[in-house]
Amino acid sequence: MAVQESKLASILIRSTLKKVVELQQHVFDNLWKTAIPAEQRIKELQGAAEDSGSKESH
Repeated sequence: MAVQESKLASILIRSTLKKVVELQQHVFDNLWKTAIPAEQRIKELQGAAEDSGSKESH
């Protein structure tokens, strides 16, 4: 199944159909607007792991 999924992704990425390109641009733009720096996300995840670890010890 993974091979079929990767082929599909490849087809979509290489598409020159205007509607597909517009959709991909829209998805990219939305992801870009909501993105946060990796360092910030790592700190958030580490903080969540520390919080859950302290709850388990009580």
